[in-house]
Amino acid sequence: MERLGRNLRLCLLSAILVNLQGAISLKDVELKVPAAVSPGDTVTLICTYDLEGEELYTVKWYKGREEFYRYIPKELPNTRVFPLPNVNVDMNRSGKDRVVLMEVGPDLAGKYRCEVSADAPNFHTKVVSAHMQVILQMLQKLIQEMLKDSGDSMLKMDYEMVHYV
Repeated sequence: MERLGRNLRLCLLSAILVNLQGAISLKDVELKVPAAVSPGDTVTLICTYDLEGEELYTVKWYKGREEFYRYIPKELPNTRVFPLPNVNVDMNRSGKDRVVLMEVGPDLAGKYRCEVSADAPNFHTKVVSAHMQVILQMLQKLIQEMLKDSGDSMLKMDYEMVHYV
């Protein structure tokens, strides 16, 4: 009985060590996204990570729930863009740790995610996210809130001029 207990402890200790080793194979994943940009800007989204000596399998980029860019170093070409309305990726300046978006519009405001996966055999994966606002969208929301609080028809007329210009 004592031998069974010893074997069980050794088995559990081995499992814990394997899990700890795997848990540190992909760390410090961080997404750097500008908090606010202006319409028409070129924006660089940066995803940094530490693979702890493992090889990179893939880096995937999402706007909301839709994947729009993928980097896989073992494939040729290494990069792939998935069509997403009004997402214009600068392929020459995008790569394993960044995506460059050109001519951003108000509809590109929202949540962006970076998903990093280490290669076989573990395929450890981490996902981080950040939000980006397009200033015009923020201004429109502010004006709409002001309109709710004010019955001023002149303010409404000014808003319509700003909104449609």
